[in-house]
Amino acid sequence: MSKEFLYWGIVPAWIAVFGIAVSVSLLRKKPEFWHGGLAGAVIGGHLWALWCLKRIFIDNTYPTYVPHVVIGTAWTLTLFQFFYTKKRP
Repeated sequence: MSKEFLYWGIVPAWIAVFGIAVSVSLLRKKPEFWHGGLAGAVIGGHLWALWCLKRIFIDNTYPTYVPHVVIGTAWTLTLFQFFYTKKRP
């Protein structure tokens, strides 16, 4: 396994899987419509990024940085979800 595959494939994939788990746990903690929409966007973004990473590294398609940007954006939405959950009782 090369360092490139580890840094650009495995680590972002684990970050995305962890992001899905955090978003689902926050949704279970406070199941509201707003959280459901936000969690849907986060989970959808992470799943799309995982699909793209799989296509890049396993199917040997053209590499791009877009899945990494989507993972970062989804984590930003997860932070909004986290702070909204913590702020309100």
